[in-house]
Amino acid sequence: MEQVTHVILGFEGFNHPLEKGVGRPIPMDTPDNRVVDILNTVKKRFIPTLGARVAVQAYATDMDEFVQHHAKRFLNQNLSFDKAGNQTGKLLIYGYSMGGDTAVELATFLNRPNAIMKNKKTPKSVEIELVVTVDAATFNNFGIDRDIPPNVKVNENFWTSTPKTKFGQKGGENRAIDASKTTVNNHKIADSTHATIYKMTKARAIELLVKALNA
Repeated sequence: MEQVTHVILGFEGFNHPLEKGVGRPIPMDTPDNRVVDILNTVKKRFIPTLGARVAVQAYATDMDEFVQHHAKRFLNQNLSFDKAGNQTGKLLIYGYSMGGDTAVELATFLNRPNAIMKNKKTPKSVEIELVVTVDAATFNNFGIDRDIPPNVKVNENFWTSTPKTKFGQKGGENRAIDASKTTVNNHKIADSTHATIYKMTKARAIELLVKALNA
């Protein structure tokens, strides 16, 4: 039996240093990085069964096209498919702020047939077990994608209507393109701001990711 590899991708907000950004992977030993911390915590709580493993990677998110390029390569290298091209590994995604917008855009990209080389033998999209979005936003909230594609099973979306940044970023409610295939749970976090919602939702996000991974 071939080893099954599950994948968790995480997307950081804009405050990741720009000179280290441009959609590049963030080293998973980076200290004091929000997304790296969450992904490594979830990985430690993974309960391996029948030799399964989990691969995690965080990304800077100021250039979506570069993020898609790097994430696609990571999925080709790690996410498990059988010899017939059927997906056997789980994919989970976490995104905060601009990273939340990137998470949805990547999910939309992966919804197309043969999005990565490993599933080229089938016309299927890449299935995503869970997407956690935390106050997905861009500068002045221009062009945010809040439509969750049908290859996502569950989207847990946390948001605040009280921005506290000079650019006025704030999240909002997401919606499923096909509610028969995707469950979207919108959570408006009281007494939160765009700057504080990460810490206020961190424990819950980890709990959701661990539960989906070990289910």
